[in-house]
Amino acid sequence: MTDGTSGPQYDEHGKKLEDDISQTRGDKRVAQFEHDTLKLRQDAANHQAEAAAFYKKFRKEEAISAKLKMKADAARRKAEQLVEKSRLQESKAAEIDAQIGLFDPAKREKMKYKSAKHIQKAAKLKHKAADKQAKAAKLEQKAAAHRTKSKEFLELSKVHEAEAHNFTMRADALDKTTRGA
Repeated sequence: MTDGTSGPQYDEHGKKLEDDISQTRGDKRVAQFEHDTLKLRQDAANHQAEAAAFYKKFRKEEAISAKLKMKADAARRKAEQLVEKSRLQESKAAEIDAQIGLFDPAKREKMKYKSAKHIQKAAKLKHKAADKQAKAAKLEQKAAAHRTKSKEFLELSKVHEAEAHNFTMRADALDKTTRGA
C-alpha cells in the first residue's frame, strides 16, 4: 500500500511545490522592493511639491518686498521735493525780510505778513516732509521683514528640494538592486 508520500510521484510533486514556494517568495520580494521604490518616489514627489509651494511663497514675499521698497523710495523722493519747496519758501521770506526796510510803513506791515506766510508754508512743507520720511522708514522696515520671511521660505524650499533628491536617489538605488537581483 502506498500513502502517496513516497516514490517518484511525490518527488516530482514535492519538487514542484518547493519551486512554486520559492518562486512565490521571490515574487513577494520583488513586489516588496517595487512597493518600497514607489513609496520612496511618492515621498520624493511630496517633497518636490512642498519645495515648489515654498518657492512660490518666496517669490510672493520677494515681490511684496520689492513693491514696498519702491513705495519707500517714492516717499523719500517726495520728502526731498517737499524739503526743497520748503527751502524755496524760506528764501522768499528771507528776500522779503531783506527788502522790508525799503518799503514805506504802510506797506511794511503787508510785507511782514507776506514773509510770515512764506515761513508758515515752509514749516508746513517741512512737517509733510518729515511725515513722508517716517512713512518711507516704515515701508523700508516692512520690506525688510518681508525679505527675511522670503529668505526663510527659500531655505525651506531648498531643504525640501534636497529631501526630494535624497528620496529619488534612494529609490533609484533600490530600483537598481531590484533589477540586479
